[in-house]
Amino acid sequence: MGKATVEKIAINAVMAGCLPTHMPVLIAAVQAITDPKVWGKPSRALEAYTCSVAGWGHLLIVNGPARRDMNIHSGGGLMSPYYKANVSIGLALGLILRNIGGVRPGIEDMAVLGHELRYCIAENEEESPWEPLHVQRGFKKEDNTVTVFWPGARYRIFGFDADTILRSMCEVPVRGWNPTCAFIISPAAAKALANEGWTRKEIVSYLVEYARMPAAQVNWRWMRDNKHLWGFMERGIPVPKTTDIMRKFFDPDNILIVVAGASYYAPMVLALTDGDHGGPITKKIELPSNWDKLVEKYKDLVPKFALL
Repeated sequence: MGKATVEKIAINAVMAGCLPTHMPVLIAAVQAITDPKVWGKPSRALEAYTCSVAGWGHLLIVNGPARRDMNIHSGGGLMSPYYKANVSIGLALGLILRNIGGVRPGIEDMAVLGHELRYCIAENEEESPWEPLHVQRGFKKEDNTVTVFWPGARYRIFGFDADTILRSMCEVPVRGWNPTCAFIISPAAAKALANEGWTRKEIVSYLVEYARMPAAQVNWRWMRDNKHLWGFMERGIPVPKTTDIMRKFFDPDNILIVVAGASYYAPMVLALTDGDHGGPITKKIELPSNWDKLVEKYKDLVPKFALL
């Protein structure tokens, strides 16, 4: 691994098509993915996600007032390749991992199939019925933050009422236990839940309590051979009998509820399940002293769509 200086981060940002206003997010994201306090043992930290045979993606979730200054899209199609900031920032982090981190295909990165999801999104705070994600994670509303998450599988969930949505969220398949999971909830789905009295914290508690699966469905050979099983035993999580019904999630901090997407259609949830190498981490974004001037200079550099 190399040392991620501001200069090296900027070089990779330029190659990805980023603007100067995107740099604060990338610097905070690099601080997040290299934080040993969150990731635990260095040997199971960043390397676990970038060198695994599973092939993880990465998703950056931005909160705070600066997300609008950076033109990070939070509405319809936010995970589609239409929006410069969303695509460029996600691509830049991938280049940073490759060019500074030294992650090479077939050498360090042993992904069997790989993963296509490398995006940056913003939470749709204006249309959310709840407090923003970063406030739930201990920051002030006026703070700007980035939450880094490593998605694996993805599942779409539809529902028109709180009961259907919650049941479907509980049914999201996982292969081990206590994975991290990000639920990207459309504003319509969030409002359907909120209108029936559900808060973000209560949804997380519900999932921890009621998202369950037969222990016999766990891939125990995979858990044992990849040493995941011993990691859970070290943390004091009891190993169930194969005849038991077991929890899917144990740690509320490993479940993200993010409000984003379009509000013009029926409630929809996108579930992104993750591994057990380390949960999501949120870092504060520090803005430079000339931020207002940078925003004014680059505010109009956004995609303009036209037929040729």
